[in-house]
Amino acid sequence: MTAVSTDGTVTCAGETLSADLVIAADGVNSITRRTLWSGNAVFQHRTVWRGVTPSGSVWPVRESLTLGRGMQVGVLPLPDERVYWFLTANADKPNQLYADDRAEVLRMLRHWHRPIPELVAATPEDQVLHNDIVDIDPLETFVQDRVVLLGDAAHAMPPDLGQGACQALEDAVVLAAALADDDLPRYDRDRRARVHPMTAAARASVTRTSNTSPLTHLALTLTARFIPATSWRQATAKWSNWTAPKLP
Repeated sequence: MTAVSTDGTVTCAGETLSADLVIAADGVNSITRRTLWSGNAVFQHRTVWRGVTPSGSVWPVRESLTLGRGMQVGVLPLPDERVYWFLTANADKPNQLYADDRAEVLRMLRHWHRPIPELVAATPEDQVLHNDIVDIDPLETFVQDRVVLLGDAAHAMPPDLGQGACQALEDAVVLAAALADDDLPRYDRDRRARVHPMTAAARASVTRTSNTSPLTHLALTLTARFIPATSWRQATAKWSNWTAPKLP
């Protein structure tokens, strides 16, 4: 895409097309958003590595979240005896590259408790993903005339709540319902009401987990250790619980 206008005109590869509605789902670095709205990606001074182990390589494993000073590691068992893991860590600047991402993660986590180092070591070297954590500032609207933003293009957020991709799916369902009822403003109103508090909570989580103060870290780890799992689930239910609108 080289150009898009609010009247639904799109110019791509030298061809001009006209649409009743343009849905821009082109991610956190959305050209459409940066052209018609504003909002460059905001680096949150955090970077993340992710991986999934081969089937049965490290098993059994329990779901867990381990907090370090300016670092955290999450572990989530998957079907077929695979395990998803992630490491988030503070970063002074964006776009720092490593010759071997798995080796870098192993270096950072070599003294962490089992099975964290084993999970990283079991993951194939070429399947360790590394990305900086970026988001965007809240937008005043997701709709301009005949152009609609959806997913990360509209409300990219840090991954701390695990809701980024989930909210893109919700966007699609709500947009379909709004279009079926010929009520596009409802999509804008309902989705901003849903995601803006969520993006604020995700940023607040980054602030907490990136704080390297010993006292802050102690308070955070004690809270995580002694609050029952049921209480954690109740606290996060407002983000994960959602009822989809009925479609015709």
